[in-house]
Amino acid sequence: MDNLWTALEPHVIELLGLVLTIIIGIAARQLSAWTGIEIQKRHREALHEALMSGAMSAIKHGPGVGLGTLKAHAIAHAHQSVPEAVKALVPGDGILDAIAERYVRDALKKLDQPAIADR
Repeated sequence: MDNLWTALEPHVIELLGLVLTIIIGIAARQLSAWTGIEIQKRHREALHEALMSGAMSAIKHGPGVGLGTLKAHAIAHAHQSVPEAVKALVPGDGILDAIAERYVRDALKKLDQPAIADR
């Protein structure tokens, strides 16, 4: 029995090393995916908060200027407030505009301002 164990021991150790390497690789991949998701989530939340505060700021400085101007102010505010989030998320054409419009309209409702047309 000792001879059998002596003959198999290097192979068993090699097999255990391989199994541990695979487990560590899977764990590292999962951790990387999880942290990437968390970072993206934080960027997304920061961008939305910047668009909301930009919309409120724009409306307080002149709600009658038109929807296009208010959206542009909110988007410019987001670019200045969280440039790393904008750079990391790379929102496609019209995405920031659509989100900004939503927040501008929400801010107008909160301040009891009449709905404005896009001008």
